[in-house]
Amino acid sequence: MIIEAPGFSKDEVLLYASLASKQENP
Repeated sequence: MIIEAPGFSKDEVLLYASLASKQENP
């Protein structure tokens, strides 16, 4: 689920989610 948090742009949220996904599934 994508959450729009204050101080984060959509691209930053997507990038963070992508990095987190890679860490969970190396």
